[in-house]
Amino acid sequence: MKNAIIILLTLIVLTLTNPSKAQYTAWANSNSQGIMSLLSDARTSLTTVSDDLYVATVFTTYKDGEEIKVLGILGKFIEFGDLKREVFW
Repeated sequence: MKNAIIILLTLIVLTLTNPSKAQYTAWANSNSQGIMSLLSDARTSLTTVSDDLYVATVFTTYKDGEEIKVLGILGKFIEFGDLKREVFW
């Protein structure tokens, strides 16, 4: 029973701190050392797809023929630099 309560509380905290697309856009444009620092708010929003997993969100941004993935969890963002791949379209 105690483990179930801990798991439930953890899921609630993760869900409540799951960042939104607007938070991601603001982070991507304010992160001066990040790979997306040159994009404007509107362009970042238009070129980003978000996959909401309830406890976390995977943001995929398309920039200059590349697909950039970022994990949003606990109100933070983690760039997956190794997962960049070229997109031809």
